[in-house]
Amino acid sequence: MKIGLVTTQFPTSSGYFDGGIAVFFSRAAELLVEAGHSVTVIVRQRSQYVPYSSDRFNIISVRKPVAKRSISGESPWAEVPHLHDLSVATYEACRSLYWAGRCEVFLATNNLAMSHDLVGDTSIPTVIRISSRTKVWSHENFSLDVRDAAIDQLELQCLSRAKFLIAPSERITKLLGEDGARVHVVRSPVPALLLEASHTERVEVGETIIVSSAREGSKGVHHAILAAKEYLSRYVNDSFLFAGGRQSLAPDGCPMSEYLEEHLSTFKERVIQLPLLRRDQFLKQLAAATIVLLPSQVDNLPNVLLEAMCLCKLVLITKNSSMDELIVDSQNGLVIESSEPAAILSTLVRARELVSSSRRGIEASAQATALEQCSPGLFIQRLMEQLKRATHTTC
Repeated sequence: MKIGLVTTQFPTSSGYFDGGIAVFFSRAAELLVEAGHSVTVIVRQRSQYVPYSSDRFNIISVRKPVAKRSISGESPWAEVPHLHDLSVATYEACRSLYWAGRCEVFLATNNLAMSHDLVGDTSIPTVIRISSRTKVWSHENFSLDVRDAAIDQLELQCLSRAKFLIAPSERITKLLGEDGARVHVVRSPVPALLLEASHTERVEVGETIIVSSAREGSKGVHHAILAAKEYLSRYVNDSFLFAGGRQSLAPDGCPMSEYLEEHLSTFKERVIQLPLLRRDQFLKQLAAATIVLLPSQVDNLPNVLLEAMCLCKLVLITKNSSMDELIVDSQNGLVIESSEPAAILSTLVRARELVSSSRRGIEASAQATALEQCSPGLFIQRLMEQLKRATHTTC
């Protein structure tokens, strides 16, 4: 099958990964090619030139906005005219590929407003993947200004018009209410390079805890910093790594570095803020950690969870975050009852005090769960079912 992948994020030729969407699409493209399909990646971006290249699939950059159109002040597009331009440009690029016979079906994700025009043409088979950047299911985590409200309205329109929807987690199907019945769960695949990962013995000199949250504005990371202050006072040989780079924290948008300086300056030698890293570099940091703390309540079954599970790490996740679809407390990880600092601290202490045999069993079970429920083969099977359904129904 000839498949078009439509995204705003994709690894550049220099190897830089811009977030979880880029990771998902790069893995999807590789797996689809290995399964014998033809792949064209359509990367939509605002204006800057980013070098993309691959010898395994075609990559097209949609970066030149179309001629400005008159937009009514009452239209939600009036607040986000650049998204209007990209929506039209994306549609025109996909339409050309479809009618030229280069793509039979499209899988689009990330900012749904940019898929508005593509979804509007029902003659082109299109599957929409609802990602963690879709704000319609996480209003409580954002301070909505006029621009955000406009994007929400456009995304809701796109969701209501889309015939074929997939999502990485079941949580979205519940949060979308009646619309959730139209969503098919296709979980992201574990990375092929971690399929043979094995448990490694640790030297008991202290824990290295890596904290990661994919969501900009996550209160969970802020609360993890507050919990880390008390934790580091108790366990003098342990250390924290905070991933996320430029990520801002709720509620006031303060950069992570400022929170770390304010609350953890006493422990500077044991607290590190990781810069934005290529995925292979981040995986090395993840492999070196002993505990992986994922405190967000708005993630959408993130890649880092699957990677940590594959690496036999002890993962700590928050309840009702979508991650508890895979993690069962004390069986293949530990579940934090809430994202409040006290709950995070309590679970960190519980992880720290686990006896070695129990911990090894939990870590091994985590790996088995990831390989069983998120294997590359299962991902391709489920994704192709939905792509074929869209193609056959549209045709």
